[in-house]
Amino acid sequence: MQVFYLSDPSNFHQIEKNVATFSQAMKSLLKSGDTEKIIFFANVSRQREIYILAGNYLQTLDWRNNADIMKNIIAFYSKSKSYDQLAMFYQVRYVYLANKERSTITSYLGLC
Repeated sequence: MQVFYLSDPSNFHQIEKNVATFSQAMKSLLKSGDTEKIIFFANVSRQREIYILAGNYLQTLDWRNNADIMKNIIAFYSKSKSYDQLAMFYQVRYVYLANKERSTITSYLGLC
């Protein structure tokens, strides 16, 4: 990967092309469904859009039973500073955990 400095105005076009290339590469990875490569690429690219795409993809997986996926979702939304999506994820997680606990208590008490 080449590093471009923003002090040179001629580099803006090259930077735009690299961002578009990263986005296209991530979308191809998402279609492949290779979770490990998606996580690796998101961590290496360190771009906001890529983090969000990776977090959205990971939410489609079984994050409820895989703590590593859940940690990566939280990390990607945090790194991208996409706090609205992070809040929505926490809300879904809270509802899931509350329903799971209620189900456990109900079955323990024999109320079902």
